[in-house]
Amino acid sequence: MLKNFNLPKLSKELMKAGISLQGNCNSQGVVWDDDNNEIQDRADVVAVLKAHDPIDYSAVNQAARLILAKDAVKAIPSWAKWTEKESLSWVQANISTPLADARASLPATLTLATVRAAFFVLLGILDKMLVLMVALTRMSVALRNKNWPELPEE
Repeated sequence: MLKNFNLPKLSKELMKAGISLQGNCNSQGVVWDDDNNEIQDRADVVAVLKAHDPIDYSAVNQAARLILAKDAVKAIPSWAKWTEKESLSWVQANISTPLADARASLPATLTLATVRAAFFVLLGILDKMLVLMVALTRMSVALRNKNWPELPEE
């Protein structure tokens, strides 16, 4: 039988089919049972050998996910390439400072107008936090896919 065989994959297929407890085979398609008898001509073994696809699709999928991870990182806004100092500066300017300013500007006696103004300031801060969370989520998924491409997506 002239065919390429992926030995680890073929061994698993033979064991799954109940043909061998060890999955004993070689790259030429010779298969041995657990008593070391050649059995590659048996009908059930021939069926496994004919159906065998030597391509390890899990490795192909891992490579594809790694490529997608790199593309996903490239699609994240430019802040993803900032230094730690630049990132902390953005958080300070867009979240910490406006929040502190909102706290400081609240009068001792609240009116409906001051509550409304404070509410709009907080909504603006929450909008910026949402943008940051979406980008962080994208980065987390991209990093997961790069570091652990074999993990299944659920």
